[in-house]
Amino acid sequence: MFDVSPTAQYLHDTVASTGMAIQSDGLPLLSYASMVWRRRVLVLIIALAMAVPAFAVSALQIPRYQATAQLLLSQQQLDEDFNVETAVLTDIQVNNLIAILTSAQVAERARQQGGISEVQALGSADSNVVTVTAEDSDPQRAAATIGAYEQAFSDYLTRQQRQTLEDAVAQLDNSIAGLQGRINSAAPEDRFGLQDQLSTLQGQLGRVQVQQELVTSGVIIVQDPRVPQSPVSPTPVRNALLALVLGLALGISLAVLLETLQRRSDVESPAYAPVPEPPPERQPLAGTAVADNTRLSATQATDLARSLSQTLRRR
Repeated sequence: MFDVSPTAQYLHDTVASTGMAIQSDGLPLLSYASMVWRRRVLVLIIALAMAVPAFAVSALQIPRYQATAQLLLSQQQLDEDFNVETAVLTDIQVNNLIAILTSAQVAERARQQGGISEVQALGSADSNVVTVTAEDSDPQRAAATIGAYEQAFSDYLTRQQRQTLEDAVAQLDNSIAGLQGRINSAAPEDRFGLQDQLSTLQGQLGRVQVQQELVTSGVIIVQDPRVPQSPVSPTPVRNALLALVLGLALGISLAVLLETLQRRSDVESPAYAPVPEPPPERQPLAGTAVADNTRLSATQATDLARSLSQTLRRR
């Protein structure tokens, strides 16, 4: 019998090693693309497994609506002569007013006027305009909350301004009363100068009393709160797209990892072992007549076996 398996194994190993050499010489980008394409079902499953739940969870959440308004802050102050003037606010003063707007005292008064949610206020870098926002599951209630906070904030500042003016009136009344006593007890030649001082104080008192009737909070509504028409959260489409991108990134990474491990396992398997040397030619046995020291082909070996079998049967 003739063993042709060493030759067949040699041809198989040669073809396998040639195929590995061709793959190793390919472009890395194309190699990664082929890895992902072979694992495309896995990549798609992972991407959908992240995108679909993200969309479903977002769609089941309660919508939140955001109402926005803008306020211009200003403040009236009394100078040394008790003249009322509008002061230019510094950044610290604006921040103080924002702190008052979001304080617990103003929030409590806003709740009494129908403000349910809390508000957030953000100042501008180059102006005294403050943006006020409120979120709620009901768009009407979100807008009403800002209106309630505006009213409570304005009332708070108005009371502060009125208290300041009342203190000024009390101070002027005391000064006038004291000056009147000095006039009554002063010598006739000194009363003229004291009368001028009394007239000045009375004029200041009159201006402050007029300002008491016209006292304002100094808050100007630049933009009224409007009822929002669309929710700001949740955003199912955006969340699903973000989850889809993350899922694709995870799926591609996993596909490349699995393909790399698979190739490493194939390289270490016997099918990709180093190519063996071709088998040596067998020497003919002594006393065996082989014409040209070559092997019989498979057909010749079969015919020879058949002939020997027939000969043995005849005997």
